[in-house]
Amino acid sequence: MWHLETEDVVRLDHPGYGKKYGSEDIVGARYYEELRKWLCGFCDGHTFRYLHPKNFEIASVGSLLLADRIIEGPMNELGFVDQETCIFCDREDAKEKVEWIVDDRNRSEVDRIRAAGMGLVWGKHLTRHRAGDIDKIFRSALGVWS
Repeated sequence: MWHLETEDVVRLDHPGYGKKYGSEDIVGARYYEELRKWLCGFCDGHTFRYLHPKNFEIASVGSLLLADRIIEGPMNELGFVDQETCIFCDREDAKEKVEWIVDDRNRSEVDRIRAAGMGLVWGKHLTRHRAGDIDKIFRSALGVWS
């Protein structure tokens, strides 16, 4: 997504680790305020298909979650379903998905998906629920039962 060539994508730099944050850094409560400003936010699956907390954070503030298709299976198990509570993409269709999301003709559908994603997070994936849910997925995948 970082290299996607379209004027519809705004790239926000990571503030870095191990430093004292200044008033210009988008961290803490300012991070959620910033996320809330955007129609959509993207989170990739990282090299190890990691379910990054950003997936939940984006949806929690009412922005549409555009998530990496590489983690679609585990995300489905958590209730994130393509075109229902989020949108999944990969390198081949990311630009097409972004163009669909920002097209005014699709705004009511985008807003419906955004609201459903936000409702899902607030209903089932608050921070206190998240660790247990992810643990269940990995225990299931490993055949470990508690």
